Amino acid sequence: MLFAIDNIYRVYQNEQIENTADITHGLYIGLQFFLLGVSSIYIIQNFIMLIGFLPSQGRFFNAQYFQDFRELQSSHLDRYSDKQVNILQAFFCVLFAGTIFGLNYHYQVLPRHLAIWIVFVTFPFIMAFYEAATYRGNYR
Repeated sequence: MLFAIDNIYRVYQNEQIENTADITHGLYIGLQFFLLGVSSIYIIQNFIMLIGFLPSQGRFFNAQYFQDFRELQSSHLDRYSDKQVNILQAFFCVLFAGTIFGLNYHYQVLPRHLAIWIVFVTFPFIMAFYEAATYRGNYR
């Protein structure tokens, strides 16, 4: 939630995209708004799922409420994978994120919320590429 609030605050601190002096700054602002839209979808989806746990008229802590509660709880748990991550992949994740965040902290290339988004977006692709390369290499 704090990440979302920080993201919203930083996006709306930018100048209007129509008033930008160059195209790179305009693309930068457009990227921030795009990522804000993506995170907004996740925020709304999670909010709607959490509202389902609240009792309503006609199901105020009765048998129907507790049946719906179990179904909602199950749907929440089904969203997460029960696959254990390999220790090398976890180490690489920490190394990759630490390198990106450390370089960004030292050189101040991007705002912190954009650096976090870059790690969120790029790391799954890197791991998918690694797994595909490993899978292909094992069966030649």
